[in-house]
Amino acid sequence: MAFSKIIAESMDLTDTYAFTGTVTGAGGGNNKPTFYAYQNSTQGSIADVTQTKITFQAELFDADGVYDTSNSKFTAPSAGKYFFHCAINNAYFYSTTGWQLNLHFFKNGSNFSEQGGYDFKSSTDITYGFGLSKCIVMDLAQNDYVEIYIYGNSYNNGAWSVTGDSAGRTFFTGYKIIE
Repeated sequence: MAFSKIIAESMDLTDTYAFTGTVTGAGGGNNKPTFYAYQNSTQGSIADVTQTKITFQAELFDADGVYDTSNSKFTAPSAGKYFFHCAINNAYFYSTTGWQLNLHFFKNGSNFSEQGGYDFKSSTDITYGFGLSKCIVMDLAQNDYVEIYIYGNSYNNGAWSVTGDSAGRTFFTGYKIIE
């Protein structure tokens, strides 16, 4: 069946159609580069009230080699808009006075954006386990780099740890948005 103009109401979208010629305006392309890095072991003894870089030592995929596990940095191979998502899970510490944890996206060594979490003060000794997650779109130039940091405050000089595992629950992933 030849179409000179497609009217959606006249098409059965459950049917299969064979197109010949050139289809334009349908989008396409791919969201490359793309990567998924995760923390495969615990990053312990993170000092309280200190900005600390989170290390993601393993990758699920990184076909274009844009994420470096040796320094935990994503480096943009070309200019454009990039989508990133990071989740920090199972951050533990002991506190009787509450806590604050901020997840930071750093661009070229400086804080670009953050997401925070807070908890109430408790009268008993509590071991906290929780997570933070943040998605962001960043406009990057070629060779700009992105890193993940956390800042924790237990209000009693406690130590932090971020638990990594083979399931990849603590991760950093991203891709270039097709423009």
